[in-house]
Amino acid sequence: EGVADDEQLNTVEAFREFVKTSNAFKEFEKKQQDLRNKNALRKIDKVINLLSRKIKHLQSFSKENLTSTSVSLIDEKIKSSQLIIDNPKTLSELENVNKELTIFIGDLTAEDKRVADSKKAEKKLISDLNTELLRIDQHINKLKAYLTENLSSDLLPLIIEKVSILKTTKNENSSDNKSEELKALRKVNEEISNFMLDNNILTKAEIADEKKKAKAEEKRIADAKKA
Repeated sequence: EGVADDEQLNTVEAFREFVKTSNAFKEFEKKQQDLRNKNALRKIDKVINLLSRKIKHLQSFSKENLTSTSVSLIDEKIKSSQLIIDNPKTLSELENVNKELTIFIGDLTAEDKRVADSKKAEKKLISDLNTELLRIDQHINKLKAYLTENLSSDLLPLIIEKVSILKTTKNENSSDNKSEELKALRKVNEEISNFMLDNNILTKAEIADEKKKAKAEEKRIADAKKA
């Protein structure tokens, strides 16, 4: 039985050797190898195309909201990536560079958004500050006009005090902390608005304007009834 097994094994090995040396088998092996090579080349081409697109993206990336360090890194990444594309050693090397660029672009995008949002918030803060400063000037002018028109008013001491508070708040609130400055300006403007509303403080020009609006509204209602 052992001799039979050995003979059978020798027969199988002989058949394998025959297959390996046959032209058909060699042609089959060549086709398989060519197929593997084509698949490998396709993968390499795909990764190189991805890398090329990422490099173009980096080249056109807006530097307006990036730090000088990030801008320098962009140039370094472009150069090093291009060198690898021009002289690729392995597919894994290309894939690793592709992953690195994906992460790098993600970081740049996050930095760009963060800085852009910060600039936008700063711009709105300055706009709000200017609005409140304008309100302070308007309040000061209105209170001064009212004083001029109502010198015998019992509110004279209080109005003088309010004008002083407004001027002090405006002059003192030029600190580095713009958010706190805005809070202070809004607070004093709200207090003065309530003070004028509670005491019915109106200038002659405002009274005339109110009368004009009232007459216009009366006319509108009368015309509506006629129609």
